[in-house]
Amino acid sequence: MSTLDLQTGLLGLGFDPGPRDGVYGPLTRDAVRKCQAAYGLLVDGVPGLEIRRLVSLRLPAFRVTVRARAGQSLRGLASEIDTTVDAIIEGNRRKRYEDVFPGEQLVVHRRAVAALDGDEARGSRWTFVARPMGALAFTGVVESKAAATWDRAAGARAYDRAGARAARECFGIVSVPADWRRPWPVAETARWASRAGLRGIVLEMADSGLDDDTIWSYLRTVKSASRACRQAGLRLAVTLPVRNRSSGQSSSQAGRALGGYDLEDVGAAADIVLLDARDAYDPELFRNSIGWACKFVSRWKLMAVVELRPYHMGESGPEPVSRDDLIKLRARHVMREGRDDSLGRPYAAYRARGEVRRLWREDAASLGQKLHVVNRLNILGVAFRGADDAEEQVLAEIGRRFIIM
Repeated sequence: MSTLDLQTGLLGLGFDPGPRDGVYGPLTRDAVRKCQAAYGLLVDGVPGLEIRRLVSLRLPAFRVTVRARAGQSLRGLASEIDTTVDAIIEGNRRKRYEDVFPGEQLVVHRRAVAALDGDEARGSRWTFVARPMGALAFTGVVESKAAATWDRAAGARAYDRAGARAARECFGIVSVPADWRRPWPVAETARWASRAGLRGIVLEMADSGLDDDTIWSYLRTVKSASRACRQAGLRLAVTLPVRNRSSGQSSSQAGRALGGYDLEDVGAAADIVLLDARDAYDPELFRNSIGWACKFVSRWKLMAVVELRPYHMGESGPEPVSRDDLIKLRARHVMREGRDDSLGRPYAAYRARGEVRRLWREDAASLGQKLHVVNRLNILGVAFRGADDAEEQVLAEIGRRFIIM
């Protein structure tokens, strides 16, 4: 790879190497160092094999770099690149206190944002949305003609109603049950998804009750799905549950997600790994879980899953409460709003069957802290569950942190 190719690749990733003149000067060296730091590589300013491989992958830019002109303010810069002043400050923390000077290089983060239970009409507002594909993925046309017919009709309603443009912004979700044993017709499912105009498939893996044979079957399924999706021109996303890693964990458990999945193997097969940090109820645990996963999965494949629905904290993690159940709870119990200062998270407390229960939820402050972690770790982005009831608030908080891809 020539120096000119390196400079072009760095610019494509959002790192300004200065003039593209084929000369490895101080500006190019500075861009290499920033790129190495952003992707967790050894920061030495030397364009070794790792940085050249990274540049050759043609990844989407995770940042936008702009240079301020004379007399330009942060507000003017934000208007020029269609973002907010808060998003510029998020990428350049010192700008909260300093003025902008001519020629200064400023960075704005750029991330993918997904709604895992979103409506297809949101295709233009999110990077992608995902909706359940139904029973077709596990029954198959041959085994259950009635189920296949129902799924085709449901697919037409779910994905084609808003038109082809919105449909291409959708992924189809396939939930893999814990007691699953039969082969999954991946090729048929991929072809069906491609005909429906989807961009890809999301495999939601089970998180409990798994033996070693089932785990290996899951891994074979992920690899088969990866091949089928590539042949059909689709992308494959895999949702994996993880828990915060304890310091006393043995080395044999390194790289293992909740349920026993091998993160490195799944990350190698999938295009996107949706990391569902089940017990990351505060920003520090959230950061630890995502940071741990970055050791085994490439950062440009990782998306953090955030639960926006109110939930009870059970033994196995958050237990989300649906909108209808929440209405019933509020009608049946007197709820008192409060905030846990140690976790920085609001809750609604109520008494049921002689004990006090807390219904936790995300607010703008706690969500902003998690989005800040996503920026600091430089992963692909964030995916939300339960964004329907708080879409405007979520998008507003996102706008204060980064630009949506």
